[in-house]
Amino acid sequence: MRKVEKGQYVSPGMALVSLQALDPIRVDFPMPEQLISKLKVGQTIHLTVDTFGKHVFKGEIQSLDARVAQDTRTLLVRGLLPNPDPQRKLLPGMFANVVVLAGEPKEIVTVPRTAVTYSLYGDSVYVVKTVDKPAPAQTGGAAAAESSEPALVADRRFVRTGEVREDRVAVTEGLKAGEQVITTGQVKLNPGASIRIDSTQPLRPATPRPKQ
Repeated sequence: MRKVEKGQYVSPGMALVSLQALDPIRVDFPMPEQLISKLKVGQTIHLTVDTFGKHVFKGEIQSLDARVAQDTRTLLVRGLLPNPDPQRKLLPGMFANVVVLAGEPKEIVTVPRTAVTYSLYGDSVYVVKTVDKPAPAQTGGAAAAESSEPALVADRRFVRTGEVREDRVAVTEGLKAGEQVITTGQVKLNPGASIRIDSTQPLRPATPRPKQ
């Protein structure tokens, strides 16, 4: 885009026009020094910008800075992403969120962030537990059949949490795959409290894993 008009007087050193390379486009982002050993040139990166919601732009690491910033203890990383015409959705100056795909994929247990209660005594979740109802005073009839059904109670479980990605939290200890956790209303619960599952609200699927 030109910065002067036809016939305008200019002085030495004055910028007349600015040029931008849009395809491919570069992105600079900092990474904590603790993760330097997991970074390498050519590594896949996923980038999102608020303008395009959850649309993921894929690229790779082009270069790593030769030094760590003393004030932030971070390493500057430069990524390169294709940005072909006519889309050219990415523009210089945009704020972006970058995810670096590092390591080998592995299966882990995750829960919604709202399921975890954080406190000074440790992180915990409420697990849906099935227990047998006490034997009724009278036997026989519809009442006896109903009371024989298992009951659901809230079981508080202390867990060890790991990485957080979007709306999911990794649980490394204290929870098994397939167990149901309570995601809302934990402040109103006590260990052993009776609960009821609302089947009218479908379960949300877990966030899908990134595709490499």
